[in-house]
Amino acid sequence: GVYFKGATYDILSFRKMPVGVSGGISLSGTIAGFIGALVLGIATGYSYHFSTTVIGWITIAGFTGMLMDSILGSWLQVKYKNADGILSDDALTGSKKVHGFSWCSNNTVNLISNIAITSLFFYILHQIS
Repeated sequence: GVYFKGATYDILSFRKMPVGVSGGISLSGTIAGFIGALVLGIATGYSYHFSTTVIGWITIAGFTGMLMDSILGSWLQVKYKNADGILSDDALTGSKKVHGFSWCSNNTVNLISNIAITSLFFYILHQIS
C-alpha cells in the first residue's frame, strides 16, 4: 500500500483501488500489520510477564483490529470520486459522494474499531481466565 507501493484492493469487494483510500489492503501491508501485532504482543508479554497464550491473544486482537478498521473503512466511511474519476476519502472541489455515510470519517472508523476490538479482547480474556 502506501509504504510498500503494492497493489491495493478493497477488503470487501476485492476491487483494485487507489493506494491510501480507507478500506484498501495490500498483501505487503497485511503481512506488515501481522508482524507489527506480533512484535507488540511479544513486547507487552515480555514487559508484563504474560503467558504465551496471552501474547497470542494480544497478537490476534491487534491483527483483527487492523482488519476491522479496514472493513469498517470500506463499509461505512464516506468516499468521493473527483472530477477525474479517482476515488478518495476527501471531498475535494468538484468531487461527488459515491459511497458510505457522510458522518463517518476516518476518525469515526478508528473510534468504532478500537471500541469493538478492545471489547472483544476483554471478553476473550475473561473467557480464558
